[in-house]
Amino acid sequence: MSPDDVRGPRDARSDDAPDPRGAEARNPRDDAASSPGGDAPGPPGAEAAGSGAEDARGPRAEEAAAPSDGPGRWAAAAALRRWLPHAATALAALVLTTWFARLLVEPPGPAAVAEPERALARVVSRVLDLGEAAQRAPGWERRLYALTIADRAADLEQALAWYAELAAASADPLVELRLAILEGEAGRLEALRARLEAWAAGGTVGATWVALLRSAYLDGPVDAEAVPPLEPWFRDRIRARLAARAGDAAARAAVDRDERRRLDAVLGRLRVYLLVEGLVATAGLVALARALARRRGDALAVAAAPLPPPWPAGAGAVVLLWGGALDVGLARAAVAVWQHAPAVPLPQLALATVPALPMLWLARRRLLAPAGLDAARAFGLRPRPRGGRALVTATAVLLAAGQALDLLLGAAVEAFGLTSHWTEWFDEALVFGDLAAALDTLVVGVVVAPVLEEVVFRGLLFATLRRRLAWPAAAAASALVFALAHGYGAVGATDVFLSGVLWAWAYERTGSLLPGMAAHALGNLFVALTNVWFLR
Repeated sequence: MSPDDVRGPRDARSDDAPDPRGAEARNPRDDAASSPGGDAPGPPGAEAAGSGAEDARGPRAEEAAAPSDGPGRWAAAAALRRWLPHAATALAALVLTTWFARLLVEPPGPAAVAEPERALARVVSRVLDLGEAAQRAPGWERRLYALTIADRAADLEQALAWYAELAAASADPLVELRLAILEGEAGRLEALRARLEAWAAGGTVGATWVALLRSAYLDGPVDAEAVPPLEPWFRDRIRARLAARAGDAAARAAVDRDERRRLDAVLGRLRVYLLVEGLVATAGLVALARALARRRGDALAVAAAPLPPPWPAGAGAVVLLWGGALDVGLARAAVAVWQHAPAVPLPQLALATVPALPMLWLARRRLLAPAGLDAARAFGLRPRPRGGRALVTATAVLLAAGQALDLLLGAAVEAFGLTSHWTEWFDEALVFGDLAAALDTLVVGVVVAPVLEEVVFRGLLFATLRRRLAWPAAAAASALVFALAHGYGAVGATDVFLSGVLWAWAYERTGSLLPGMAAHALGNLFVALTNVWFLR
């Protein structure tokens, strides 16, 4: 792949074409202008090389006008200008390859969250509350929830795995305490007994907690110890166990009353959540049925973005490599500076937009402008007549299709015993942040990310691949890069990959990035509101 592909039509003259002025008259400036570097001037005095005036001055004047090593130096400079873009492209490819490799070898973990101890306590407590609230619903409703919510045993196993991972990295004794409670609730009494013996021998955890857990789950004497401040699920599990072992009916009734009040509120939120999902799915099915009933080939046509695009595949690849490497470099630099000065706020909005600007500038300068396109025409951002109706229809279809894919993926994940990591969908700013931090994250997730990601991964990457590949192969390849760039585990990456294929199909089918942007934004909004609705 040559960076020369980035040149516009005016620069397309071959460097090897004979110069009508003759070999002696060819200006070294022409070599520089023919390279992707563009308009860099030649060395001083190069314009006079080989001219008739120079011949008239004679050999002495010629020797005085240029040092003996001048032509060699000029040739070296021209060669450097010619090969510098190639080196820049190779360096950009190396940067992106290293970045993707790092994402692959560093799976998601607690380090992705600033306060993992606090965050995981909230996540596990609320997830287990959801499962227990679903069990309080009528039979038909429980069967419906079974499609989206795992049973209690599966939730406990998942929580145990998450806490074991966090305990290996955290020195917080409350992490060990919550892990011990989970072991007791899961019936892993031998593991719990060994843990308590290690605590007693090592002195890392207070004797009060050891006695409390022995009273609740093992054969220790029942003592009305004060339960430490924990998230509601952990706290009430300890209270219920102590009341049951002591035979204290009044204490058990108080625990049941507190749990019922809390779980009834959780069940109400769960019903609203599933009602919204059902309405979205119904709207998508109705929109699809109406589009099929029209029997018009352009029922989903929103605009007329050129696919395949007019720019060469090589030019698109160079822009993606250069822009991607600059994006990664700027983002990493900003994070590094912030880590050394954490008192300085790092708005997510700035972190999401500023590193992407070089990619957008390169695309406009090297791809769109030479083809006489603006962004609206290149990416179908200006709907055609009656394209607004097609946009609404296509967006509804995409949302319903996305929900169907999520259900299928969830069933496959459960069948194979896989799980997604909690840090992939947990958003600390939305759950614990103040209003400004929550709004900053919401704007990035719902506005900035959908627009930028659709332009880069569908408008540029998918479109460039369409120069060489049929749309299914181009969609799969671009979706794979899209999934890897998120840095998720296997389940999360598969979900993102399926979404990428779906939105690439929408771009191909509708001739516009707008349906993908809208579906992407609404999907991100749904995830953000889920964090707020269930975890905040």
